[in-house]
Amino acid sequence: MERQTDGTSKGLTGIIWRNSWPVLGLMLLNFVVGYTDIYVAGLLGPDVQAAVGFISQQYFVLIVLANALAIGTVAVVSKAAGRNDWAGVLDLTRQSLILCVLSGLLLTLLGFSVGPYAVLRLFSLPETVQPLALVYVKIYAAALFPNYVIIVAGAVFRAVGKPVIAFRIMFVVAALNILANFGLVFGLGPLPRLGYAGIAVATAVSMSAGACGILAVLLRHEWKPMWSDTWRLSREVLRELGRIGWPAVVVQIAWNAASLVIYQFLGYLGDWSVPAMAAYANGLRIESLTFLPAFALNMAAAVLVGQSLGAHSVEQARRFGWRIAGMGVLSLSAIAAVLYAAAPWIAHRLTSNPDVLFETIRYLRINLVVAPAMVLGIVLGGGMQGAGYTRGVMAVVVIATWLIRIPLAAFLSFTLDLGALGIWLAMSTSIVVQAVMMTWTFHRGYWHKTISSSDA
Repeated sequence: MERQTDGTSKGLTGIIWRNSWPVLGLMLLNFVVGYTDIYVAGLLGPDVQAAVGFISQQYFVLIVLANALAIGTVAVVSKAAGRNDWAGVLDLTRQSLILCVLSGLLLTLLGFSVGPYAVLRLFSLPETVQPLALVYVKIYAAALFPNYVIIVAGAVFRAVGKPVIAFRIMFVVAALNILANFGLVFGLGPLPRLGYAGIAVATAVSMSAGACGILAVLLRHEWKPMWSDTWRLSREVLRELGRIGWPAVVVQIAWNAASLVIYQFLGYLGDWSVPAMAAYANGLRIESLTFLPAFALNMAAAVLVGQSLGAHSVEQARRFGWRIAGMGVLSLSAIAAVLYAAAPWIAHRLTSNPDVLFETIRYLRINLVVAPAMVLGIVLGGGMQGAGYTRGVMAVVVIATWLIRIPLAAFLSFTLDLGALGIWLAMSTSIVVQAVMMTWTFHRGYWHKTISSSDA
């Protein structure tokens, strides 16, 4: 366990780098996996691409509890790590894993039971996409439980200053996923040819392997004492995780449900619905080269702010937040500029369909312009979540998505008849609004005043 509180400018940068690069590597591995899914789906046709993109969004909705639990876990475990309380770290890890197992099993059952109904009844999918989505939703549900384990355990490793463990496990998951993707879809070597279903099967198999790797780590060395104590839920810890976690659940639901509504809007575009949905899936995968590093910095900010508050250093927490945000804006601006210029070339790698290609490029050109604002909001939001101030982050996200993005998308797309263009413009506008609100909230400082008084 590392206590990371060097107050010098050079020291801050070094600490940020040590906590960021493994998470950035993990995020890039996730990007490669997602890119491979879309690439292989593109080889099978735009309908398969649209189905993969839609089910991916539905899948993200079903892992909201895991992401919320991870946020709460980072907030409480990082504070214990900041005050060098390893016994507390083990106890909090045990509590998080109990909740992880219970919620993961519950959501897996919901995925099997509710997922097909959602595909058939709740969303206006094109007739050519719906049967593919029905197959995907059942297979992806099998990947939910192991993915819960990977997400929550990864949060623990980050919180104690050892994100490289999560990176190594994800490297194995990504390598296995890519190999299984091509092998199962096209029947390479001894593997059966499953066709489009192989994309989802590869995800389920690789996630299960990653969960086994997590278990192997937690059975070794300094983590062993965790297994010797009673595995019962603590009301006190449950109350604290609930206080921090429920707003994070709302954030996850608000964000991912808004993405599903965007898919619903795209489904109303008539003959242009399939190209627009495929372009949205493609655009998100390419754009992830900006927002995945942003979320890596978000996670680093959460850990370092939490550890600083655990060590009772509010000023250090503020400095970490602003420093990481500044680094994110500078680095992501450069990446976004390159992607903007290379958008046609990159889009050609994902599709040969001219309609999908046109819409993918247009999506990228509009949304990459606001990448600096996006990373600013994401990083500062991560810092406040690490402090446990999830209610403030929740308010900002709900306003930006449901009071700005969704109404504006409906107005521009249907009232002004701008189609997919109106939806892309609404998305970029809401990102700017969210960044402005996150910056103001972090600057106001209520997040650390609340936590400081409660910890006193």
